[in-house]
Amino acid sequence: MNRPLFSSCLLAILTLSHADLSWPQPTIAPADSAVAEAESLAHLPVKVPIPPAVTPAFTVAIYDDVHLSPRVLADAQDEATRVYQKAGVAIIWIRCKSSKMDAEPDLRCQDPPSAMRLNLRIVPHARKSSDGVFGVAFLSAEGTGAYSDVFYDSVEKLDRDWNVGLVRVLGHVMAHELGHLLLGSNAHSRQGIMCPSWHGDELHLASMGALLFSQEQGRFMRERLASYGKADPKAKPDPAIKILVYNIAQAPRAVLAEAEREAGRILSKAGVQVSWIECSAGHSDAEVKEICQNGWGPINIGLRILVLPTVFHNRFQGDPLGFAISPALASVYYDHRLRFVADDVGLGLPRILGCFIAHEVGHLMLGSNSHSHQGLMQAGWGETQIHQALAGDLLFTSNQAKLIQTEARTRMSLQTGS
Repeated sequence: MNRPLFSSCLLAILTLSHADLSWPQPTIAPADSAVAEAESLAHLPVKVPIPPAVTPAFTVAIYDDVHLSPRVLADAQDEATRVYQKAGVAIIWIRCKSSKMDAEPDLRCQDPPSAMRLNLRIVPHARKSSDGVFGVAFLSAEGTGAYSDVFYDSVEKLDRDWNVGLVRVLGHVMAHELGHLLLGSNAHSRQGIMCPSWHGDELHLASMGALLFSQEQGRFMRERLASYGKADPKAKPDPAIKILVYNIAQAPRAVLAEAEREAGRILSKAGVQVSWIECSAGHSDAEVKEICQNGWGPINIGLRILVLPTVFHNRFQGDPLGFAISPALASVYYDHRLRFVADDVGLGLPRILGCFIAHEVGHLMLGSNSHSHQGLMQAGWGETQIHQALAGDLLFTSNQAKLIQTEARTRMSLQTGS
């Protein structure tokens, strides 16, 4: 694999994902009458129709890889919460572990992502070639998703350049990226917080806390969240599995956590929800400790992160991603040298490792001879597969998804004895 491929892989991250990759550096424009009116009304409550029933809410698991001060992070969350309150929507925040945390601070962080349980990660995105990019939301072709990132360095630079207020900018960018996940494809609008390009007018409104969702966007989000909360009595819930993680290779926690998120997203797209149990680290929680002590079984799949043997080259083509031992043990090779696929900060490594994990778990769920000519279960990975992995498009086929769901339900019935 030659160097031009690495550049093209990096380009894949910037061009193939559904993302806010068009935000230019803001230029101050003369305030028009709309801005002047907003400024005069900035301190008045914005009246948005809210259903008389309980306000619809969604949960956000937030991962702070920048290690912000608790005050800054809490204030930014409050700012994003305020933006959504104006739209008639409530947010429940869950603080999840970062690379410097030894244990998960909240067991709810182990819950799989869903339409009402979103993941937001704050990362130090320092790439020079992507100045002006403040965040990214990962959406499928169907316009659904549960993962979004905020690039803190760019947000910080925006505050330095335009003196908008760090907490205000960060909170609005967080709200914007979550907005993509709630509004779906084509969520950008000509004005308001979902405007794709933030110039002087938008920044001025943000500084006053007046950069908000439109009434139509607020109504759409409320109705969408309400529909998620209504269970279809005929619909079967997605089957669920637990994956017990044994980090034998001692991969960095931040890398492994992000890889688990990616693998969970891929399996969720196939209709199976995953809960991750970190069995390598000690746990004070009795329930988690008991799960790890009982070991893997029909539903509790074991996952070992192993050191890549030195006999293998640092290429994908022809190299094993890992191996699976039926019925419940998957092993994946970790090699820090894979970071060169993206850049010097290893932006692509967690996503690729997550694909490795989903691939090996797929072998356990699909059985022997489960390699395919397309999708995640291809035996050999070359340039095309790396591009798809970095873009979040390397998935199970529809037929494989049905088989995986059937196998997961079979395993659940075996464990419950039903």
